[in-house]
Amino acid sequence: MENQAEQFFFERHKIKDCQIFLQRKNVIGIINLRPLTDGHVLLCTIRPVRRMFELNEEESCAFWLAIQEVSVMIEDIYKVFVSFCLHLQPVWKCYCNSGWS
Repeated sequence: MENQAEQFFFERHKIKDCQIFLQRKNVIGIINLRPLTDGHVLLCTIRPVRRMFELNEEESCAFWLAIQEVSVMIEDIYKVFVSFCLHLQPVWKCYCNSGWS
């Protein structure tokens, strides 16, 4: 995965292989280097878009399925109920940062 990881950027920051915890055809999950809470992660679409509605149907479905998959991971790791807060980051990538209540 190292060669592929070299191709991913979050804004101008290269995403290192060790930061990627989930990789799918249309979505990657990366560890937030400055998390607000334990389990705070970022889900990014592979194809940069300015607006969520610019994702095609396949990308949109992959994004929401990744959210479901990551919520299960976080509940399993932290043994807590997970709630999500969806944000659009002005880096032309959609992401979801997770937390729990």
